[in-house]
Amino acid sequence: MNELRGFRITRNFFLTISLLTTICVASPLDARAGAGDALGLSPFWNWKEIKTEHFHLVFPAEITAQAETVARLYEEANSAMKADMRWEPRTRVNVLLIDNTDAANGLTTPISRFGMLLYLTPPDPYFSTDYYEDWLKLLVFHEYTHFLNMDATRGFYSAARYIFGDVLLPNSTWPSWMLEGYAVYNETKFTRGGRGRSPFWEGLLRTIVEEKALGRPDYLSLDEINGKRPRFPAGEVAYLFGYSLMNTAERTKPGALSDMTERGSERVPYFINGNVEKATGKDWYALWDDWVAGTNLKMESQLAKIRSQPISKIEPFDGTHDDSYGMAFSPDGNFVAYSTVSEDEWQTLRFRAWKSGSEPTTIEDKFSGSGISFTPDGQRVLYSSLHTPMAHYTFYSDLRVFEPRSGNTYWLTSGARARDPDVSRDGKWIVYTEASGSATNLALSKITERRGRIQLEERRKLFNVPTFERVANPKFTPNGKGIVFSWKKRGQVSDGLYYYNIEKNTLSVLMGDAYRNRFPTFDRRGTLYFVSDRSGVDNVYRYEKSGKATLITNTTGAIALPTFRGDELFGSVLKKEGFSLAKIESFPNGIDPERVRVAVGEDAPAFSPDEKEKTEADALPIEVKNYSILPTLWPRQWAPFFLSDSNTTYLGAQVFGYDNTLRHQYFALGAFDSTAKTTDYSVQYENRSFGPTLALYASNLTKDVISAKNSAGGRAFFTRDREIGGTLSFPFQGTTDVFTPTLGYKIEQAAYYDMPGGSSRLLGRDRRIPQADFTLSYSNARSSRLSVAPERGGETILGVRQYDLGANAKEIYKGIFKHTQYFQLGGHTVLFPTIKAMKVNYRDFSYLEASSLSRGRRNRMINSLYSDQYDEFGIRGYPSVSFSSREAVTLSTDLRFPISQIFRGWGTNPFFLNQLYMQVFAEDTYRPNSIPKFQHLPSAGAGLRLNVDALLYVPLTFGVDYQKGFNTNAFGEGEVFFSVTTSSVLPF
Repeated sequence: MNELRGFRITRNFFLTISLLTTICVASPLDARAGAGDALGLSPFWNWKEIKTEHFHLVFPAEITAQAETVARLYEEANSAMKADMRWEPRTRVNVLLIDNTDAANGLTTPISRFGMLLYLTPPDPYFSTDYYEDWLKLLVFHEYTHFLNMDATRGFYSAARYIFGDVLLPNSTWPSWMLEGYAVYNETKFTRGGRGRSPFWEGLLRTIVEEKALGRPDYLSLDEINGKRPRFPAGEVAYLFGYSLMNTAERTKPGALSDMTERGSERVPYFINGNVEKATGKDWYALWDDWVAGTNLKMESQLAKIRSQPISKIEPFDGTHDDSYGMAFSPDGNFVAYSTVSEDEWQTLRFRAWKSGSEPTTIEDKFSGSGISFTPDGQRVLYSSLHTPMAHYTFYSDLRVFEPRSGNTYWLTSGARARDPDVSRDGKWIVYTEASGSATNLALSKITERRGRIQLEERRKLFNVPTFERVANPKFTPNGKGIVFSWKKRGQVSDGLYYYNIEKNTLSVLMGDAYRNRFPTFDRRGTLYFVSDRSGVDNVYRYEKSGKATLITNTTGAIALPTFRGDELFGSVLKKEGFSLAKIESFPNGIDPERVRVAVGEDAPAFSPDEKEKTEADALPIEVKNYSILPTLWPRQWAPFFLSDSNTTYLGAQVFGYDNTLRHQYFALGAFDSTAKTTDYSVQYENRSFGPTLALYASNLTKDVISAKNSAGGRAFFTRDREIGGTLSFPFQGTTDVFTPTLGYKIEQAAYYDMPGGSSRLLGRDRRIPQADFTLSYSNARSSRLSVAPERGGETILGVRQYDLGANAKEIYKGIFKHTQYFQLGGHTVLFPTIKAMKVNYRDFSYLEASSLSRGRRNRMINSLYSDQYDEFGIRGYPSVSFSSREAVTLSTDLRFPISQIFRGWGTNPFFLNQLYMQVFAEDTYRPNSIPKFQHLPSAGAGLRLNVDALLYVPLTFGVDYQKGFNTNAFGEGEVFFSVTTSSVLPF
């Protein structure tokens, strides 16, 4: 039986491999259930659409005005970039616009014509993406660069699009640093902003050069940027270092990037050195060396100029680095609250006493948001954090309260999109920013107290900020009569510093020059300070009554979010390890900014605005219509396949598609088996238009084929498995957890055939078995960037299935339960005990699938351990053995710990090593209804695992394990085996 099943498994594996590049690896957005939920696309929105000459925009009705602006920006981008990138899409490009999150982002893939997904929210002032004149324009040019580059096909690949659909796109296999570097290059070239001109980026480079780390393999080398780097700047590596390399290639030979995207569209993927060498005369290793040498010289020159004046002494907090933003001291100066995040943990709010030897207390998760404020009595800390409130498809920022005495926390707002609070010195009012209508406004509320908790009343918006503009980091003046804040206006890279008079309801400009003036704060005397990049470095300035600014700090990296404790200045300070919270030396008499001024972005591509293209785009007529799914439901991917072995030949094709809002998805496969002379089919359709996902499926597949020449009886044999069913599920997604109830129903039947004389003959059929089940699953497991297993939370499955074995048979009910809890023991060592149980009310020996099945490892390398599901639970130490009983309970404890945090590649080759770790386990399965010698199935073992990214984007885990089953009467044995485990994004 296992050998026959093994043949079909092997064939399906090779079928999957043949389709891997077409439906999975190149695109993370394949047509799988849950894609729409994962992207935050609500099925309840009233969708509208705009069609221009080159784009098809789909969006909720509430953001129609914004969509019209985006449509014109895309046409402008197409006119500006198509010649430069030597490509224009063959059909309208799909664009999804949504505004349901307060985290700025975008997503692009031309695979299966998905297109682009834009989140309209602008980034926070401390983000690297904050250097822009028009957030949407920068986002459009960045994402459309991705699309034009990856969509390009020539030669063989152009023909392949007719055979396989829009899936075999060679430039989509570029490493992420090339893809993102090119996009950052173009966002810089085609706008007045862009990360190529960012003071943050040059500040980071200066700190790296200052510590003699640039070019050192122990800090960062070319092979390291080829994969995921967990340490700062972590996810920014692909963007920032990628931009520098792509810019170096273009500066080495103008037109090199255009040549690379054109040549890459017809080349064999992954040979990126040959491509750049033809374009520039140098490979990536030489270009890396050129960039390192040039950057070291440039940054040393900048450092020399900055050091010509006194340098501010920096005293960092212990345990703060990476992205530590935002801090506040209690009014008496005895306590400090701050947020921090690193490769070892997610972002958290921390609280500590301000005295020698005190240890910080981690309060809770805190996602984004930099403003933190104490109430005047020091009894409460107010801050903001992203979360998923009651509205399921949102990820909004809201205000939250921490009470140090009780340790309690609670939400102050829900769904308000509020962030960065500041409490007036009399404790009666709170000011904060509030996002709505793709603008971030200033809001003021009265603080009241009821039943020991504060709440907000009399909320009012102070003035209307135009669409696509943002105010940030408001601070009350010491007398409480005014508010100072920064305002980023559309069309300006600069940020102005403004004063709002609460009593008079008037607005005035404090600093309205060409620089980015941000993060206002006051000292105890009421003097205003802020951060500005007017010297090319983000430093702290004092605002003078004359309207001028005095530079009072001099740092080599950057400073953000300053605050005071008495007369002492603190803030987030940039070093090569990231932003640390630190005490900062200031110079009250001031420093001449001209003496420390450095030029930023000198080697950035020149911006040459084309007013004609902009004028033509602005004049485009826009027509808004109700969204129709039908035109977008045409197949997006299709593929023929041909498989052959000693038993049979298998010939067929498959197709899948989905609509632009991912409310409808479908997959269909048809094939002919030459030995059985049967036609196979498998179809699936999913619909989430009404909220829950309804999935319907049907299949009739040939399996276990043995040809006549390989059969002992001289006749061919095969099995036909027929299945029809459906599921109804809905994921209730929280901020860090998801709860999913699922209803399912299916009917399955197997038929057995032989082929005397070449014609099929029915030997018998299994009973047609209807099965109905109800499952609850819950997960709140959490991981850090360096984790080798979830480090907190757990995963639970609870369900029951009914088997209807016919009128003369007893109904069988099977219950399953599984729970795993994760405990971080220190560092990244994780202990995770698991309990899993399966029980049936009755066992029918004619249909053992309806019993409690425990199955040992399969004799194969790929995913050899059985997953835990209704059909069976996997056990270890008893290979190729299945146990059936009425009930079974398995208790296990696993310990996993890292051995080597590698995170290195092999040059520019498409293979990246992540972590080597060990796993040790002990397990016992108890089967109380079995005979004594089969009741306990104890086992233990250990193994080494290596996580890799094959072909850069395919996560695999290679393992070598020793497992020992101690019950030899139940065929337990010790064995060493090798395994390859695929990521859950892969379908095999």
